[in-house]
Amino acid sequence: MSIKNLLENWGISVPNDTELAEYLCENEMSKIFYIDKLPLTVSKENYKKFDQVDIFFQEVLERKISKDEFLLIETKYRNFMTKLWLYNKLYVELDVETVNKNIISDVVDSQYEKYLSSLSDGNQELYPMEILEKEILEFWVQIGVRDAAFPIFFFEDYQLLLIPTWSCFLAYQNDPSKQQIVKDIATSEGLFLRKAIEAVDFKN
Repeated sequence: MSIKNLLENWGISVPNDTELAEYLCENEMSKIFYIDKLPLTVSKENYKKFDQVDIFFQEVLERKISKDEFLLIETKYRNFMTKLWLYNKLYVELDVETVNKNIISDVVDSQYEKYLSSLSDGNQELYPMEILEKEILEFWVQIGVRDAAFPIFFFEDYQLLLIPTWSCFLAYQNDPSKQQIVKDIATSEGLFLRKAIEAVDFKN
């Protein structure tokens, strides 16, 4: 069952020509939030300050920041995902066409290179794929956080979708009763749960 099939079971029909994250943000805003390193959206007046502290792996590749500096943030997301994984069946889905082939081999750490074949063979039938091993989870988190691919993670027991996007995770929580648990796990790693509506207000 694909993620879109799953959403249909929740009463959500995503058109085939529409990106999932975009559709959810436009039509299911009340159940959308971000897992972020900042507790609040930065205001327009302070956005130049935000640009100076926001971190992307591309800056590591361009030697603008050290890898260790990036890893401080990435480790928080990896540990957050690992804790969620401990309490859930976890599936990952990927449109292989979205893999950034120009940087993928430069982005993945050597210990995870053995998993690259699952991205390059173009076999869409592999997905959704259940993640049963911690190292495989770390690989998927790494390529997502480093903007080398755009996986969608589905935590079955919490009815939670997570999508790495820019320097945070976009989250869709179908079961609101689990949101406090997700927030507690994020907080334990120094991350914050932030309502998506704040970002919309900021753009306006």
